[in-house]
Amino acid sequence: MGESAVFIHNAVRGIMTKFGIADVSILSLDRYRLRDEIEIKIQQHRMAERRNAFQRYLLPDSPLTVSEGRALNFSTISYDPSFYYDGSYKFKKHYFPPKPGELQRVDP
Repeated sequence: MGESAVFIHNAVRGIMTKFGIADVSILSLDRYRLRDEIEIKIQQHRMAERRNAFQRYLLPDSPLTVSEGRALNFSTISYDPSFYYDGSYKFKKHYFPPKPGELQRVDP
């Protein structure tokens, strides 16, 4: 069984135990509401796991940390392209002025 199937199975068994239901057919009478509530619970678990993963990757000992030795210093990089972009689009966030180099113009 997949993770979702195990979760759903345990959720249904938990409800049956909690309310003393012996026959699952009783739950089938209100199966759409049960389905909706289980979907909400699964979504809550997913969001909690995403929050935890996000926080885990923010920590200093995260596998995503980058050492200073691997950082780029753009002020020391020379930018000498073979040709500059000659299209009409004005780049507002290009780091190296006046225009990006070696970028082909695409005519519509």
